[in-house]
Amino acid sequence: MSASDPTAGHIELEWSLDAIRMGYRHRQEQGDIPGLAESIRRQGFLHPLTITPDGLLICGGRRYLAAQYLGLKTVNVWVRTGISDKLSLLLAEQDENQLRLDYTDLEKASLYRELRAELAAAGGHPVHLRRKKPQVRRCRRIDGTARGGGGRP
Repeated sequence: MSASDPTAGHIELEWSLDAIRMGYRHRQEQGDIPGLAESIRRQGFLHPLTITPDGLLICGGRRYLAAQYLGLKTVNVWVRTGISDKLSLLLAEQDENQLRLDYTDLEKASLYRELRAELAAAGGHPVHLRRKKPQVRRCRRIDGTARGGGGRP
């Protein structure tokens, strides 16, 4: 099984929260952890944390912090095989967060730089590094005429 194989195996287990290692995460702004914790208290986890067989967190950093906030001792996790090298861990973190709370611009840049370096080191192609085009903000001058983001009328 490879990291690119979407059928790579996992098993769901109950795991001690203290045995999960968060490791370095690109997300620095955690958002509303008490609000997420309240959602988990009310509904349970909508998605289990995903970890490697040795307990390294792959997906669910905010859920992990919310579980700590709630004082949980154990959580259900998906123990995932096939995601163990640095590149596959970075790609999993990127994919997980594309559909979650948006990264800040600094967080996006940090992850992009590290992914680009890892892909270059691995001889890969930057297929997963699609950058969004910058948004052009339209402004109105005091006289009511439109002005684009480039500083020209």
